[in-house]
Amino acid sequence: MTKIFNNRYSVIVAIIFLTSCLIFSANGRDIFKSRTQLQTKCKSGNAQACFDYASMLASGQGGKADKAKARTFFDKACTGKIAKGCYILAVMLDEGEGGKADKVKARGLYEKSCAGKVADGCVDLGVMLSNGAGGERDDKKAAEMFQKGCDGGELLGCYGLATIYSNSGDKKKAVEARTFFEKTCDGGEYSGCSGLGSMFYRGEGGEKDLEKSLRLFEKACRGGDGMGCFNAAMIWHKGEAGAKKPIKARNFFVNACRANHAKGCYNLGVMNYKGEGGAKDEKKAVELIQKACKLGDKKACDKIK
Repeated sequence: MTKIFNNRYSVIVAIIFLTSCLIFSANGRDIFKSRTQLQTKCKSGNAQACFDYASMLASGQGGKADKAKARTFFDKACTGKIAKGCYILAVMLDEGEGGKADKVKARGLYEKSCAGKVADGCVDLGVMLSNGAGGERDDKKAAEMFQKGCDGGELLGCYGLATIYSNSGDKKKAVEARTFFEKTCDGGEYSGCSGLGSMFYRGEGGEKDLEKSLRLFEKACRGGDGMGCFNAAMIWHKGEAGAKKPIKARNFFVNACRANHAKGCYNLGVMNYKGEGGAKDEKKAVELIQKACKLGDKKACDKIK
């Protein structure tokens, strides 16, 4: 689950960069002057000005980017009860942007931002609780946080909740998991399509439906989800949807590997080595298996020793 939550900082900076452009450029004001004015207002105790100034520092709008200094001013904004300031500071501490990573502090700030009704904060707190990062693991509380995030419109909250429910071993929760995976998938978060596809494939939380699971895996793959590509490839490779179709399987493994799915790269390497579903290419096979190893596939690493 953690992979889809990675590198949220870069997404946030892109958002605050665009926001600061709209705030200052649209009004025709001198951006550099605005940055200086915000700093002055912040020093006078204006928490919103602290947040806006920190945003400009983080994004490099109106001057040189300074992530370390941005941390300081997001902290001031957070102290001034700007919940988004708490959230962005938490992400910076979580990912080590602008200074050393501090998972414990990040977890506390995610909790503070969640209490301030920042849905993203609830989701990221849920991730830390489910992984035991920055403190003890607590799946029950993680589910509560994911529920809050989902209720607040964050699809990753719905996905996190669905994942916990699907792994719970509780048949009633499995039924609910399908509902939340479906909501995630319908909203355009394609990891949810993979999750729902897996439940149809295994018959968890309802009927088993191989055809529907394949459609969902292929939809997830079209949306760039590596797991969806890999699962679709495996179905075509094994012939579970009818006759074996190695050409189709190979194409889906290609997409899985492009999305950095380790096993997808390994299986694609094996198909290249054997000439299965396409041309035989031993050199390419070695490159793909090496990539799979770098992505963490033990079987691939054993092959290249």
